[in-house]
Amino acid sequence: LKVNLYEIRSLAAADTSGSSDPFIVVRAFGLEKRSQTFKATLSCVVDEMLFFNRAMTGLEIEDAKVVVVVYDWNRFSAPVIIGEIQFDVSNIFRLPNHEFYRRWVALTKSTKGNKSQGYLKLSISVLAPGSSLPVLHSEHEDREEFATAALLKNEIVRPPKLDVRSWVLHVCVGWADMVTKVGG
Repeated sequence: LKVNLYEIRSLAAADTSGSSDPFIVVRAFGLEKRSQTFKATLSCVVDEMLFFNRAMTGLEIEDAKVVVVVYDWNRFSAPVIIGEIQFDVSNIFRLPNHEFYRRWVALTKSTKGNKSQGYLKLSISVLAPGSSLPVLHSEHEDREEFATAALLKNEIVRPPKLDVRSWVLHVCVGWADMVTKVGG
């Protein structure tokens, strides 16, 4: 699994100064890797590549998740979650070239009602045994993005909104050993 972290934008401020000290933690296959920490910013270029190497069966891939969490670093207390997003490895494997390529994702936090807490641009590639890294893509996407600022707003992948409802199912089972056989 290869995870490219490109850029963070418009993070929610976590510090009293009105900024954050973000770093990114990626969890996959029982492993955890993190980016460097960026001081006093709400937007920054990350430009880091993380690799997770583990041979897996098809069933293991179906259950595997990639969790990306952006934290605010604090000197005297534990880091605070700013926002996160989760991916199913099997869904990424089914995409063309087995990759989720250079997409903006909305970071959410369940305690904030899944409201966007900022945006992260990343790629995730799943490599099958014996395969090579995906072909290099043209970098024209970034030039187009800077030329048309609306592209960011239109291209953000957001988590689905779920409407949870409770249902009750009543099943009645009767015993029919006293019923006569029909047709035979």
